Amino acid sequence: MSTYLDTLHRAGDPAGAAEAAAADAKARVLAHYQREAAQAPQWAGMSSEERRQMLVTMRQYGGSFVSALADAWVKADAAHADVLGRAFPELVTRYGPGSAMFAAVVEARS
Repeated sequence: MSTYLDTLHRAGDPAGAAEAAAADAKARVLAHYQREAAQAPQWAGMSSEERRQMLVTMRQYGGSFVSALADAWVKADAAHADVLGRAFPELVTRYGPGSAMFAAVVEARS
């Protein structure tokens, strides 16, 4: 991509170079989040027991916002719980299956 940017800049088109640089940065950020989402546990693929344990983990280990969000998540109907699961994939990763905190909660309950 830098060759294309260099060509635009040398051709006297700094606006085109800036636009290409912005598009390149946007594409890199999007690719980063897509890779992150592909590696993260997905809310939709979790069992109801895993979801319940994740929310318990959020309440136990999360700060005030995460704990309050877990409370709201528990009260949500299935459609809204799915919306939250898609909106906060980083919380599913941090507090869900595969995390040390999740394992500690499961271990303590067994």
